[in-house]
Amino acid sequence: MQAVKDRERERARLHRALADLETLERLATLDVADLQRRLERKLADWRGLLGRHPLQARQILAKVLAGRLVFTPRLEPASGYRAYEFKGEGRLEAILSGVIDLPTTLVTPAGFEPAISTLKGSRPGPG
Repeated sequence: MQAVKDRERERARLHRALADLETLERLATLDVADLQRRLERKLADWRGLLGRHPLQARQILAKVLAGRLVFTPRLEPASGYRAYEFKGEGRLEAILSGVIDLPTTLVTPAGFEPAISTLKGSRPGPG
């Protein structure tokens, strides 16, 4: 009975991996200019929504952000203006849904492990 359950789990995993690979195949033919236009339009919609409804904006940001935003004051050398740099972690899936269909998980093909592992170190860390 355990062997049957193991095979069913493996079959489900392989089906998910196949669906993810089909999504990646669609991404290979992606029109980047069209994607950029759609992203800009979607982000403008979100900016407008957040600007018009500050109370709802706080609730939305609380769901999107993972932890706090860290604001660091700095002086712009060219203009002398004071600016703030902010850092934080968050999830954009909900905000950008409908713009692009990305896989939720990826299966690394054999032979690509070293390339993927080097990417881990190149991402900026939190705050």
